[in-house]
Amino acid sequence: MTVWTPGAESELSTSTPGLQILSGKTGEALTRMDAIFLDGDTSEYLQTDANVSARQLCDGLAIYDAASGSQVLIFRKGLIIPGATLVKGTLYVASRTPGGVETLADLTTGDMIIKIGFAVSTTVLDVNIEVTGIIL
Repeated sequence: MTVWTPGAESELSTSTPGLQILSGKTGEALTRMDAIFLDGDTSEYLQTDANVSARQLCDGLAIYDAASGSQVLIFRKGLIIPGATLVKGTLYVASRTPGGVETLADLTTGDMIIKIGFAVSTTVLDVNIEVTGIIL
């Protein structure tokens, strides 16, 4: 399993049509570019996990590191340079590593396919979150 490792900086394309950025309070410490979801019970953002049923949700990617109980910005849709090296044309999904993002090929039996986006180049990800409900 190869979970991406974002670089020191991420860049957002603010000229992306339909760009969506959310904000909210964290319920645990988050790392920049973590896949996260809004917990309906606590109204706090937590790390997505493709193989834990209560966490097989996703609302976007944390734009920056955030301590538990602090505010975070969430990137939901548009073009982003995550700082990780991507494989052009590849679908990236939520990982079984909490908050992680990896390629579809890295998922295993019992994991839910939670689409994060497609790599449009080796540096740019076209984010368009979709929780498919499909479990491998």
